[in-house]
Amino acid sequence: VLNPSPYMGYFHTPAYQLVSASPELLIKKKGNTVSTRPIAGTRSRGKDHEEDLKLASELIENEKERAEHVMLVDLERNDLGR
Repeated sequence: VLNPSPYMGYFHTPAYQLVSASPELLIKKKGNTVSTRPIAGTRSRGKDHEEDLKLASELIENEKERAEHVMLVDLERNDLGR
């Protein structure tokens, strides 16, 4: 079975193996740069550019989606501040 998750990991010890797969990048450090790319407010793509714009507008205007986005930004800010 092929897993399409872009972020996967495998950790092996004599006692156990750990496998992980995620569609989102929580934290990445490269040199002095730290990046975070949580998934929030995702939707399927529209049939065309016009529908994409409509779906994006619905996400931006949705109070619940905005609250979730702010919560995720706060969580990541807290994680990066540690």
